[in-house]
Amino acid sequence: MSDQEKNKSAFIAIVGRPNVGKSSLLNSMLGQKVSIVSRKPQTTRTRIMGVLTEGETQLVFIDTPGLLQPRNRLGEYMVRSVVESVSGVDTCLLVIEAGKKISRSAQELIDRFRSQNMPAVLAINKIDLLRDKSGLMEQIASVSRLYDFEAVVPVSARTGSGIE
Repeated sequence: MSDQEKNKSAFIAIVGRPNVGKSSLLNSMLGQKVSIVSRKPQTTRTRIMGVLTEGETQLVFIDTPGLLQPRNRLGEYMVRSVVESVSGVDTCLLVIEAGKKISRSAQELIDRFRSQNMPAVLAINKIDLLRDKSGLMEQIASVSRLYDFEAVVPVSARTGSGIE
């Protein structure tokens, strides 16, 4: 087996609505700050790439702008950027917020996954902010009924819980 056959790589788009913690999650997974993090929505305006190499595996993460209903040309550009990112990757990492209902934009992303038969992982972020974690299992079950995710992972980008 050649070295090229041993190497494994994948392109993964990190998608979701604004302020669910996509950039924070990327920074936490990589163990360094590569993406701007702010409380202000739409801080990420273009795709940002971060590479994680472990052994012979290399994962290229693409941090995308938050998906929302565009209200101007910048919004239209950002939505187009997310849609293009989803179309050109091996898998998607959909990030939603713990304790919140699934947003219309997240549902639209799930519909796009389905139409493209796209493998996807769901990260339920901000679990550290949940006062009552009993609703987390219900949220996992509810969202899992919407799509056959490869995995559903509760995480906290801030504390690092579930990141591994």
